[in-house]
Amino acid sequence: FSRKGLVQGSLIWSITKFFLIRSAFVFLILTLAQPIYGRKKVKGTMKSMELVVCLDVSNSMNTCDIESTPRLEVAKRSLNAMINNLAGEKIGICLFAGSSYVQLPLTTDYNAAKLFIEDVSTYSISRQGTNIPDALSTAMTMFTKEKMTKAILIVTDGENHEQESKEVYEQIIENEIQVCGRLDQNLYCGI
Repeated sequence: FSRKGLVQGSLIWSITKFFLIRSAFVFLILTLAQPIYGRKKVKGTMKSMELVVCLDVSNSMNTCDIESTPRLEVAKRSLNAMINNLAGEKIGICLFAGSSYVQLPLTTDYNAAKLFIEDVSTYSISRQGTNIPDALSTAMTMFTKEKMTKAILIVTDGENHEQESKEVYEQIIENEIQVCGRLDQNLYCGI
């Protein structure tokens, strides 16, 4: 045996060993990744929901109840916490006091919703009061025509200061919109 032959055989063995170990490592990673090839149609349904939050921005929401925190700030924190738990639902924001308007149309952009909630103040609407039927009416215009669950969450601290509108409540029932909040001085949840 010559020294040159021994070194060449050792070099070939080292290169072969390197490629075998490297290949084993690559195949181990592929096995752990569990790749799936091809296409397969799967029947399934995706349930989603449209939620409109009607937020009272009347001056009474400046009243401090909990640890000297205004009611509006507590409501904003609660809405942000709720948004953190959403997954695929569309959310819209309707502000109301003596009148109402759409602050944020229905969207799945939760970061935008949080930004809009952060900007809410009791100065958002100049006409003061608490007009819940107007807020409900505005909220109903925000929904799409899609067949999915629709809900309105009313966040308010007071009773309605305007004349009740049975037409609004009849439209809610007719369109099967779920409402949760304070209506007629009672906590109400349902269709």
